[in-house]
Amino acid sequence: MNIRFFLPFILFISVAKTSLGAARNYYIIDGINEDNGVTKLWYTTLGLLDEYDKGQIAGFELSFNGNGKHFNAHRESNWWSYYFAFYIIGVPDKATLIRMPRYQRSVIRFKTVCTMSPERGNFLLNKYMILQPAIRKKVAMIKAKYWQEGTPVLGVYYQKPIMPEVQVAWTPTNLSQYVKEKINEIGACRILLLTDVEGFKELFSSAFSSNLIRIDCIENNEQLPPDEQGERELLTLLMLAECDIVIAPGSYQGIGAKMLNPSLKLVELDTIPYARLT
Repeated sequence: MNIRFFLPFILFISVAKTSLGAARNYYIIDGINEDNGVTKLWYTTLGLLDEYDKGQIAGFELSFNGNGKHFNAHRESNWWSYYFAFYIIGVPDKATLIRMPRYQRSVIRFKTVCTMSPERGNFLLNKYMILQPAIRKKVAMIKAKYWQEGTPVLGVYYQKPIMPEVQVAWTPTNLSQYVKEKINEIGACRILLLTDVEGFKELFSSAFSSNLIRIDCIENNEQLPPDEQGERELLTLLMLAECDIVIAPGSYQGIGAKMLNPSLKLVELDTIPYARLT
């Protein structure tokens, strides 16, 4: 049995059960004992925005109150505000206030990845999920420094398989060979490689040399403060969206980049059961 064809249906049923009679629910996402990073919550928030925009919920509030993965004691207590210019959607008046359990956030996130079209995601992002000016400025500065006018950028994002029991792991050699084949199709381009998996950076540096873009300020660094780690995680997604083509086997990031930029060409390598964009 191929799980690819059944997982979206299972997730739809799960969400439907949690959404029945929820039109007046107002959710609190408080981040207690939260270890989810900014991009996972980005997808959950996008799914909640979809429900709010359709009138299915009264709203929600991202209220981390000094806890959570990216909190910095020297900044505001709600770390979501480091990156986004909103944390409250809708009004709780006459609504049922519910602290959303973590499993439900995961279900909403998977539903968003499985079923939301790039066009719908882009509409919601532009309408509600406004980035802080400092984040937008960094995106513009990075693009001005590393992108070359008239030369397309091929983004390559790779992480270890999220579901190793059903995903095929790529080796540096196999992925670099696939990228070479793709370059033969599209012609001259620059390559943005984003990965923490051992061996990929070294091989790509050797194979693509001067065509490889290395952006130190968005590479993962666990020695940095938590808020800076979150910023780099978000910038990774945002810079993928600035590419012309993205290859992102087995990850959320390619789908998120396509939502941020529907004109982006996303090359899916069918290594994850909920991949469904072409």
